Amino acid sequence: MLKVLLNTIVGIGLFIGGFGLAYYYLANIDNGDSGLLLIPAFGMVIASVFMFMRAGKSDETVILNKQTAETQNSAPKQGDLLKKNSQITQEWMKSVEKRDKMRMLEIASNAENE
Repeated sequence: MLKVLLNTIVGIGLFIGGFGLAYYYLANIDNGDSGLLLIPAFGMVIASVFMFMRAGKSDETVILNKQTAETQNSAPKQGDLLKKNSQITQEWMKSVEKRDKMRMLEIASNAENE
């Protein structure tokens, strides 16, 4: 945990330092400062991104739940698939019957209006 915290703190410091150095260059550009200040500023920002990525990909931040991984990897049983499929088919048949009844009512209503 200390390694993650240290990488994060160093990353924040490099990030602020890189942008501070770039701001210092842009603020004093009228005085004729050299553009070489942008090179370390850019390098510091890149180093900070690297430190953040290194802290984020640490093994200490990953929580493994073996039971969840096992249930995701196991294939569903054949009986469960058949039950689920039959339930979906029954729901679909009910919706088709309701759709047909609604069409018949619409046709009857249009016939009465004419």
